[in-house]
Amino acid sequence: GLACAGWLRGNQRLEEAAIVLDVLAESTLACGVLSRALIAQANLAVVQHLSGDFCAALRTLQKIVDTHGFTCINRTVFDEAPGLAVLMDRARDQQQLVLPDIYLAVFSNVFSPTAIPAPPREATVPLSLTSKELEILGLLREGLPNQAISERTGIALSTTKWHLKNIFAKLGVSNRTAAIVQLGQTQPAQPSAANR
Repeated sequence: GLACAGWLRGNQRLEEAAIVLDVLAESTLACGVLSRALIAQANLAVVQHLSGDFCAALRTLQKIVDTHGFTCINRTVFDEAPGLAVLMDRARDQQQLVLPDIYLAVFSNVFSPTAIPAPPREATVPLSLTSKELEILGLLREGLPNQAISERTGIALSTTKWHLKNIFAKLGVSNRTAAIVQLGQTQPAQPSAANR
């Protein structure tokens, strides 16, 4: 569900991403899987913010704080919900969210001192990706799990995981959701002759 929402977000289909994330958040909460519910809620808040609905994003952010507390909004949440720190910075800057001093100290490298949101980056695919990595990246963007990628490419599952690890390193991300979000609608560049 998160990968699907990430793909929708990356393709500017924010309304659909919000629907997926809302269903995912509610179902994981109902099942008692609070850590995954928190990730879904955090992504929902970010999508609402990106859609221009700051009020809805604030309501979702407040629900996260009320349900989980600040101690659960940790590095993993920031990694799996890209843009959450920007939203929290904006809420803090507009005095809609008070972050405890200890929290700000622990995550000093996450929050900006002046809470100015960074301009959106143009997503690019590094030219250093090999043709096999580009093929795997294309299948990843389609939302295929590792096993299906292995079957489609005819390589072992361990080799697929190795390629994904290299792709994430070259993109500067830590997981498939972040890779999909970073790529957005950008089409992969063709590998150079040296990388083929």
